[in-house]
Amino acid sequence: MRKLFSTKKEKADIMQSREPSHAGSWYSDNRSTLTRQLDQWLSQVPNEIEGIGSLPVPGSRVIIAPHAGYAYSGPCAAYAYKALDLSRAKRIFILGPSHHHYLSTLALPQLTSYYTPLSDEPLPLDTELIAKLLSTKAVKPNGSIVNFTTMTRSVDEDEHSIELHLPYIHRLLQLQHPTKRTSQYPPLVPILVGSTSASTEQAFGALLAPYLQDPSNVFVISSDFCHWGLRFSYTYYVPQAPKPGPKLPLSADALPQPSDDLDEFEEKIEQVSAGHSLQRRDKVQSREPAIHESISAFDIATMAAIATGETENFLDAIQRTGNTVCGRHPIGVIMTAIEASKTQEDEKKGVFRFIRYERSSDAVDVTDSSIGITSNRQSAADYDDDMQRAKALGIDAFALNIGVDPYTDTQLNFAYESAARNNMKVFISFDFNWYNTGQATAVGQKIRQYASLPAQLQVDGQVFASSFAGDGLDIAAMNSAAGTEVFFAPNFHPGVGDFNAIQGALNWMAWPNNDNNKAPTPGHNVSVAEGDSKYIAALNGKPYIAPVSGWFSTHFGGEVPYSKNWVFPSDLLWYDRWQEILSLGPRFVEIVTWNDYGESHYIGPLSSPHTDDGASKWVMDMPHNGWLEMSKPFIAAYKAGDKSVNNYITEDKLVYWYRPTPKDINCDSTDTTMQGNPNNSSGNFFRGRPNGYETMSDDVFVVSLLKSPATVQVTSGGASNTFQAQAGASAFAAPMGIGKQQFSLLRNGQTVMSATSLKDIVNSCICGIYNFNAYVGTVPPEQTIDKLQPAGLSMLNQGLMVPCPTNTLGLNSPSPTACSQ
Repeated sequence: MRKLFSTKKEKADIMQSREPSHAGSWYSDNRSTLTRQLDQWLSQVPNEIEGIGSLPVPGSRVIIAPHAGYAYSGPCAAYAYKALDLSRAKRIFILGPSHHHYLSTLALPQLTSYYTPLSDEPLPLDTELIAKLLSTKAVKPNGSIVNFTTMTRSVDEDEHSIELHLPYIHRLLQLQHPTKRTSQYPPLVPILVGSTSASTEQAFGALLAPYLQDPSNVFVISSDFCHWGLRFSYTYYVPQAPKPGPKLPLSADALPQPSDDLDEFEEKIEQVSAGHSLQRRDKVQSREPAIHESISAFDIATMAAIATGETENFLDAIQRTGNTVCGRHPIGVIMTAIEASKTQEDEKKGVFRFIRYERSSDAVDVTDSSIGITSNRQSAADYDDDMQRAKALGIDAFALNIGVDPYTDTQLNFAYESAARNNMKVFISFDFNWYNTGQATAVGQKIRQYASLPAQLQVDGQVFASSFAGDGLDIAAMNSAAGTEVFFAPNFHPGVGDFNAIQGALNWMAWPNNDNNKAPTPGHNVSVAEGDSKYIAALNGKPYIAPVSGWFSTHFGGEVPYSKNWVFPSDLLWYDRWQEILSLGPRFVEIVTWNDYGESHYIGPLSSPHTDDGASKWVMDMPHNGWLEMSKPFIAAYKAGDKSVNNYITEDKLVYWYRPTPKDINCDSTDTTMQGNPNNSSGNFFRGRPNGYETMSDDVFVVSLLKSPATVQVTSGGASNTFQAQAGASAFAAPMGIGKQQFSLLRNGQTVMSATSLKDIVNSCICGIYNFNAYVGTVPPEQTIDKLQPAGLSMLNQGLMVPCPTNTLGLNSPSPTACSQ
């Protein structure tokens, strides 16, 4: 990126400029292409809108505009920017929400300018005003003080909510000032808004009010509206929503506008306040409003609240519906600023008029979602280590779980290229948290796009594809669009999906549960084996993909919008499930998962390239590589059709795992889930210890893989337990003790091998949180210590209340001690 945009700048100058880090993915990095797109989108907006008037609207200095990738938001954002009046602008404020970096206040940049692909010169920042704001105190209603902070270059460049507005601003300024250099344009004041309280927003609103009153200042507020779907832990549904709902896109005449009559607003809010959250298997009946119609209803109610001009109404709408308006905090700041700026004479000024409403897609199923995610792998080489490790274990193929984000094809091409050169196979698994079941043609087209590549997995001469969820997908339409024979084995659910239309099915539920996506409770305990039976019966002889997983624990608090906090009982699941697989002998097995760090069921290395989603708090210093090693003989036995692993064990090995703290430790005073007001419309968020924690045992678990019988000794916190292990695979559990964890293998009273773990069990809150993840080690130990890389640690401190040392394994002790004979 720097070569493209900064070749004419001196090094010292470059270091003060923000690079357009999302160009080339979220929007074009080609100057002529981007210019053409922006001009086209602006030209498609009418020059006059009924009820609004001619564009730009004279004196319109504050806009709310979206920040999704331009493929989704570009045409809609053009309406806001065409309405914006820059004729008197001398300074432009941009307020955007923080998606990745936890803040309880507002942050200002440390840099002096921002590059876009539209010129070789960067857009200037108002560094003088930024310095002034940093020294200015904001006062809350109770008299307490809150200050601006700063954002580092990495935080600045990781965030997209401000950057996605820069090309539009730059292009409008080019058109407004055709003879000026970019450095002479009105300077910017970018402000990153954290997860702020209402009182904090009121304090900063009052601070910014004098700047809002100045007619030479312009404010751009960055916000998308509802983010709906299981990925966002938000599945709010309003059965009372209008049916049929409005057909999108909507223009001003169909959207809420300012009015003296609050009855209409109250009616809209009351209508959408009686909703409930949908669960994964819930189906909306044809007589009921479709999910997208429900989303329209509470999005429009939220707009109506904003149009009243009263911050209290906006906050009430958010509280009643839980609407995941990601820019709700920037909107809160600007609304309080508008209120603080008003006088009796200009009561009618400073109101929002809505002129366009669009969505990225229409959700029709509880597993649908309208927004995707990104990936940070830069080349096919970034997949090589994963491919090679999997190949060495005997894994045949990787399921590539995809959504509809801008990175999808780039990452698929990298993965297919890496798989081909490492003699691996891959296949696409469509994640219906992002896709919706009305996209059968798009699913088929994506299968067709990659079907002929050398690394594509084929089963029975057909192109293999799968999914996460997707019940209700039109299989005939998918097959037609694919243009080839497809072996489709999706994660349909018995009694819900059409099992007659598919070639096989995947069962994702790899953990004991209560049949409602939580840990078992008395009278509600469904084993994984019972799930196998349901799928096998529904498939009626068709191939079954049986799941295998070692753990499940997730602990996201209010520091992220996808708050969730629960566990499934795991303990010796990794061992027990492999034994079940050997007895069951299904045609296919899928390991869940290689790299889902957020739910702790990863078996791949911590060092595998990935971007932190906040899971680093419980993943750092918690490698699971030992489970990889343990699976190798089981995989070999399964592929050979053998019901015993014994003949496939080629060397003595101990694999052990345990949680880092006892389950009754009290971390409430510092745990991230105890802070703030997380959105729990999904029903997946719980404060404090994770839901289901009682089902976990305070034990240290050991699996022995032995060529001949031996004694296994486990010393946990000074208390020793011995177990007689037979040749083959055996599993044991020893009571958890505080302190060091030591593991030994003895024969005839002599130590054959032993090791001391790098991870002690402690009676304190690591990083201040409840951590129910597992630490996994081996005897003999690994030669290198597996660590998260910088990108995998980027959100470590977000929301933490105490210091959290980084990558500590081996720092305060020598490498894992081991001896052998």
